[in-house]
Amino acid sequence: MTFSRRDFIRTAGVVFGGAAVLPSWVYSAHASVPAFADINKDSLADVALATAKKLGASYADIRINRYRIEAVSTRERQVQNLSSGQNFGFGVRVLVNGTWGFAASPILTADEVKRVTTEAAAIAKANSAITRRKIELVPTPKVVANWKSSFERDPFDVPTEEKVAILLKMNEAALGVKGVSFVNSAIGSVNEQKYLATSDGSRIEQYIIRTNPSFTAQAVDRASGDFQSVNSLREAQQIGFEYLTKHDWVAEAKEAAEHAVMKLKDPSVHPGKYDLVLHPSHRSAIRRNSTGPCCGKQITPAQVSLRRTRPENCSSARRW
Repeated sequence: MTFSRRDFIRTAGVVFGGAAVLPSWVYSAHASVPAFADINKDSLADVALATAKKLGASYADIRINRYRIEAVSTRERQVQNLSSGQNFGFGVRVLVNGTWGFAASPILTADEVKRVTTEAAAIAKANSAITRRKIELVPTPKVVANWKSSFERDPFDVPTEEKVAILLKMNEAALGVKGVSFVNSAIGSVNEQKYLATSDGSRIEQYIIRTNPSFTAQAVDRASGDFQSVNSLREAQQIGFEYLTKHDWVAEAKEAAEHAVMKLKDPSVHPGKYDLVLHPSHRSAIRRNSTGPCCGKQITPAQVSLRRTRPENCSSARRW
């Protein structure tokens, strides 16, 4: 399915009654995506594992993966971008003569699986000629499982109009704050479908959904030329579209806009030692930076002191 730049520009600029009116070509692009469930994964796995064993592999596994990504973004009162894509393929890993070999392909056919497995075995044999320390695997139990992450509504089944309508409501709430001139918002969705089969007898399938709403509100002081922005604090969650409907994103966007205006009036911080009140979203960055080099110095966790405060109990937590 292809569409022209003119089609996209025409679609991105159309807003009617607070929601975008989208033509059929947007949905036709999604309809052409093959279903992961239609692939005979067990049969392809049997080909890979049998070929690997015939070529002398003491262990082998095959991973068949499909990664779907969809994003809808808006700016002020119009749709800015609609995009979707996927990565689809498989990879075979073999252990021959105590050395790993790996090969992959996006073509999911039995003949291609056999060819890729043969290539992986050839790579392993070539590597074994120069490898001094051979790999020995610890025996692991056989696992057969099918796991799906917890979600109530698959975001890939939600109409684009509904996503756009939520984003435009967020934008409108932020633009309603005096001093706010620019607002961006977006909804990103990720679907990971994974299949693993090993020569130990394991067969594991996973279906994972992640949803990531975000926004940025920017306030401008036209007299001084200063501008300040505030981003959403919530992070991507391994849940479905209910993330957009069960949380009041409109109220949060308005609050972010108010804080952006407040930042225009904030005084400069004078050099000195201060206690910091950090939002919980900073924790991952603190953990990462506290154990690695920073400005040429090694910072230990003992040097980092956090005072956790619930955001609703500290209205200024967002601004810093």
